Amino acid sequence: MKKKKIIIVLSLLMLVLTNCRTRDKGIPEDAVNIIPPEILINMIYDIHIADAILLSETVKFEEENIDSIMYNSLFMDYGYTRQDFDNTILYYSHYNLDSLDLLYMKVMDSLQKEKGEIIKL
Repeated sequence: MKKKKIIIVLSLLMLVLTNCRTRDKGIPEDAVNIIPPEILINMIYDIHIADAILLSETVKFEEENIDSIMYNSLFMDYGYTRQDFDNTILYYSHYNLDSLDLLYMKVMDSLQKEKGEIIKL
């Protein structure tokens, strides 16, 4: 009977440890290049503007990879790489999802204000 309890406890412990380990997959090992929130808000805002331009049917681009060029330029303007941005989003989504939600709410508020200003014109 005691052996069964030990086996059950060990099995549960292994299950918990396995779940914790798989949860950490994809998270950057070092959080050195995590983009600060105030900069990340501006970057996400600019990414949404770039997306709107790229998807606009009124603007035609001759370059096939214009999206890569535009995004890489955007990241360079802020002094970060695409990998830094991806690691930051992974970091927030795994460790600080509530903050990421707040960041996106600020971005959406800014986009709505911008849209209001454009409509006034």
